[in-house]
Amino acid sequence: MSSRYRKHRLMALLCAFGFILCLWLGNLSSTSLQVQIGELTVAQNSDPSQLVQEGVDSYRLGDFQKAIQLWNEALKFYNNNPVNEAIVRENLARAYPQVGQTKEAIESWERVINLYQRLGSGAPQQDKIDIEGKIAKAKIELAQVYSSIGQPQKAIMLLCSLGKNGNCTKEDAKPDKIFQFALSIQDTNLKVAVLGSLGDAYRLTGDNDYQESVKFLQEGLNTAQKQNNVYITSLTNSLGNTYSQQALLNYRRSLSKVGSSGDTEQFRKSAVCRADKAWSYLQKSKNNAELQGDKRGQIQAILSLGNLYKKFDEIQKEKGAINFDCRESNFQTSMKFKDFTEEDFQQLFNDAIKLVNELPNSRSKIYTAVNLINLQKDKTRCIPENFYNQAEMLLSNAVNIAKTLKDNRAESFALGEKGNIYECRQDYANAIDFTGQARTAAEKGKSLDSLYLWEWQTGRILRKQKKTEEAINAYERAISTLEESSRSDIITANRDIQFDFRDSIEPIYRDLVTMKLSLNKPIKASVKSSNSKNNQINLSSILKTIDSLKLAELQNYFGDDCNLVALNQGRDNLQNINEEGLF
Repeated sequence: MSSRYRKHRLMALLCAFGFILCLWLGNLSSTSLQVQIGELTVAQNSDPSQLVQEGVDSYRLGDFQKAIQLWNEALKFYNNNPVNEAIVRENLARAYPQVGQTKEAIESWERVINLYQRLGSGAPQQDKIDIEGKIAKAKIELAQVYSSIGQPQKAIMLLCSLGKNGNCTKEDAKPDKIFQFALSIQDTNLKVAVLGSLGDAYRLTGDNDYQESVKFLQEGLNTAQKQNNVYITSLTNSLGNTYSQQALLNYRRSLSKVGSSGDTEQFRKSAVCRADKAWSYLQKSKNNAELQGDKRGQIQAILSLGNLYKKFDEIQKEKGAINFDCRESNFQTSMKFKDFTEEDFQQLFNDAIKLVNELPNSRSKIYTAVNLINLQKDKTRCIPENFYNQAEMLLSNAVNIAKTLKDNRAESFALGEKGNIYECRQDYANAIDFTGQARTAAEKGKSLDSLYLWEWQTGRILRKQKKTEEAINAYERAISTLEESSRSDIITANRDIQFDFRDSIEPIYRDLVTMKLSLNKPIKASVKSSNSKNNQINLSSILKTIDSLKLAELQNYFGDDCNLVALNQGRDNLQNINEEGLF
């Protein structure tokens, strides 16, 4: 076989498979086959195309570590062959996120873009057009990676650069201008990919851009439906999540004391109507995924539907008494949101459990298991007792997968949830043990968005053991971690399966204030002045905590970081006053 023929054979193989793997939103093709990830012994083979093919086969079987090792082995043969190097690195960039190696994925996509740019320089016009298309697809997938790690602005600027020869300014990146550029794309698949990726990125930026997100996603859906495009499942899921986030934000506002009381009814109406829209789109996404045999798509839709039901259970129950005139949903679904019951939710949940067990071992499988368990939690942050054994089995498997993948962040979530089960069982020794392991894993993975959870959980367990001062220290570490990590990034990174502020942040502040107040004993006349000073320091600390809570409430109310510069200045002024002893 000639080297030229081998090169073209390899290109055809990987380009075809790469397109199936992922063009938009990381929806990799799934298979019911599953193998255990073990030690790999690469056969000594002078033909790198064979290594690449074995990597493709391993990827399709869910053995991502083996695929990565095989493709890296093949790269050794392509140091002076930018065409084949770019193709192999594309596949590596798609495999790395599956094992939690996001940094490596970003570096791979950047390398792919650089290689194609070099190849395009001086190439014949026809080849240049083909190469520009490959650059565009690589940038789209890189943008998706940025969105997945909570950096949607980077994603938007990268997608903007597609229409500006790599030179995108803030003026160019305005939504209206980017929208017009997206509409001008002639290739249907590429247009849908750009519109969908931008729609997701705008959703992740927060409240001010939800309408922009809807505009991009709806146009993408309209385009996809004309050709029965394979991305309909992803687009309807994204639209459902966007409306769900709008509904959640307005529901929180309706319950908040921050805004005007006269706005409460309007916020409630908006929450109800957007929840209905979210429900119809998510049902459409689930139905479409079932028709396509797309297990990942089904699970995504089920998680989103379950999350919507849990978040809006209170509103859902009162909808019959609220005569809001909502616009008709875009799709006719088999069941309306208001008719959905707890029995329906449990059936949906059981369907998801069956599907997740069929997924290949990956980071996605770990987080899916964790998210499913979180869907079962009640207001006490505990799952039903009859679900303990099943949850422990899911989490033990998740821990083992994470250790195999060497994914510290995913491992911390699985271990932390195990600790929570023991916390709910009041087995505090095991609860502290697993929670401590979760903290260690989070620290190793530099995962502040999980670390604060396990510091808070440690505090809760210590508080239940009447170890108040130790508990206070743990709560303060949790708040410090929140502030260090920039809370907006945490919220963004978990936007689609989003925690509720009232459940996951507010209690940290309020519990801390309660515990500090319990230590603040009345001062008697005979007590030395040093004790008075200690009480004053404690009161100052309490006031600072309350102030931080109020600031967090405002940020939660607005749904983004708008106007927080002035608010931060106000907090600094208050802190200065406290330090001067005026409180």
